[in-house]
Amino acid sequence: MIHETENPYVGLMPWSNEAEMSIIGSMFMDNAVIPSVVLRLSGDDFYSPRHKEVYEAMKDLYDCGTPIEPATLIERLKSRGSFDRIGGLEYVTEVMSATVTTANVKYYLEIVCDTAKKRRAFRKINELRDKLATESVADCQEFAADIVKSLDTAQANNTFSAADLVRQFRESKDKPREYIRTGIGKVDNKCHIQKGDYVVIAGRPSSGKTALAIQMLLRMAERGEKVVFFSLETKANKIADRIAANLSNIHLYRIKTNNCGSDWYRVEAEVSKIEGLPFWVVEASGWTVGQIKAKAVELGAGVIFIDYLGLIKGNGKSLYEKATQVSNDLHIMAQQDNIAVFALCQLNREGKNAPDMTTLRDSGGIEQDADIIIIVHNPNDIKEQDADRTERTIIIAKNKEGECGAFPIKFEGEYQRFDDMPF
Repeated sequence: MIHETENPYVGLMPWSNEAEMSIIGSMFMDNAVIPSVVLRLSGDDFYSPRHKEVYEAMKDLYDCGTPIEPATLIERLKSRGSFDRIGGLEYVTEVMSATVTTANVKYYLEIVCDTAKKRRAFRKINELRDKLATESVADCQEFAADIVKSLDTAQANNTFSAADLVRQFRESKDKPREYIRTGIGKVDNKCHIQKGDYVVIAGRPSSGKTALAIQMLLRMAERGEKVVFFSLETKANKIADRIAANLSNIHLYRIKTNNCGSDWYRVEAEVSKIEGLPFWVVEASGWTVGQIKAKAVELGAGVIFIDYLGLIKGNGKSLYEKATQVSNDLHIMAQQDNIAVFALCQLNREGKNAPDMTTLRDSGGIEQDADIIIIVHNPNDIKEQDADRTERTIIIAKNKEGECGAFPIKFEGEYQRFDDMPF
């Protein structure tokens, strides 16, 4: 016979015998409550092995369209080989008579869901303890982030009636919708970026992709967004130099060579203004999407930038397979973790015509996954040594919820800064 004491964590795990029995009793008393229960619970959510056996037998009957009655339940338990193991008719009768009303089933559902989450976290913490002894810090960090995520108490209500949709629409008229602003006026007018979106910023080498991303980061952080910049090829001190040039209007070369002279006070004054802003730069060379996700969750990021997609470590027999998988993982991360993901991407070098989505390097999957694709283009096809020339074209090549199009923009490479040109 199964007993709760067979559980190796007995006495340590949170659970409620009353809640588990009340749910099963409610399902037996009124079959109409079963759909709301099976949508929330699996057998593994029950701590008691006997409760789990009865629940799974009842779910089997429900899945087959068989009414749940004493005779059908007992027969199902016997066919599963668990009738005698759980205590036979005496235990089944006890469970069936445990509930006198179904009015509190939602309350008991919350209890069982919460305690199940806590038990899973408890087991994962024990796994983490073992991993800390044998695996790398990066792998442990990713695992720890999953533990935090598993304790998320928010319930995703992903089913909406027509009335729900109408109500949400009406509420949006009274409460302005909030979008993530990039600071580039013409981009913000066309692209309605929200958390959960996957945005690709693409361009050929030296087109200004990183400068554009850093400037967007600063504008977002100034508005209170928590932003993380994952740099897979550039050291943090070099990014700091670019930020200083952008803010102070002092030539990047002078900053990098400590040749600011009396202008140093201006640089210092401007840089001091950002000390309290909520953004971080993470040196992430060789990182996987999982490690990036773990760090983003740890820092509570609402927006992340990745420079750049092609350097993320991934699986695949070819560059195409690897890039396809990495892009898909970034898209899933954006949606599941409610983070706006901006991934920088290289374009193929071939051709002198204006690029489009088909010129994204390594994978057509990027084109498919992205919600928005922004391409930074040098219309004069200038050489790398002339990269400070001031004209660029921003091409919005894909925009699921807005207009596509292209417009000129001023780029001052010496100051690592983009400025809108007149409409």
